[in-house]
Amino acid sequence: MHPKRAAGLIALAPSVRGGASEAPEVAERVVDDIARQDWPDRIVGFYAPEWSEDPLRRDRITRYIRTIATPRQARRLLALSLSSDISDVLPHVQARTLVVWPRDCSLLPEEGARDFAEMIPGAAYREVPGAAVFTYAFEIDILADLIEEFVTGTAPAPLTNRVLATVLFTDLISSTERATE
Repeated sequence: MHPKRAAGLIALAPSVRGGASEAPEVAERVVDDIARQDWPDRIVGFYAPEWSEDPLRRDRITRYIRTIATPRQARRLLALSLSSDISDVLPHVQARTLVVWPRDCSLLPEEGARDFAEMIPGAAYREVPGAAVFTYAFEIDILADLIEEFVTGTAPAPLTNRVLATVLFTDLISSTERATE
């Protein structure tokens, strides 16, 4: 609404309408999990499936989730998230916008993110590999490159394994013959 206050908007795995309307079975599982004693252990598999099988990453993301919200706060945030509908606001967004969607996500339908991008005038929609919808579990190098390109307008130079090797051969006035002698 105030484009001078924001240089741009980057939305990671967004949804126009709360997840309850787009994936009610997931919403029910998450609500049930929040009520459990071992919260948030089970939801890691929903939000970051690639990380759920790696004990180190699973522990890291579980600890992170526990530090950002108590189960009570998480229930309130989830209820707010699941009941939200921002479709009337998105057409008024005037900032440059990048919408990023994890290509392999099965948790939520892709249409929610596509609708999000289509409702914002001039928004760019990009897919990245992976299934995580939790920002913390995105492939950081790919995400950083997308953000750099969005902010600067230029794609970063690709990394390469190639090495430039130079061989220089010179023959100074009969030096080869003299060395042979």
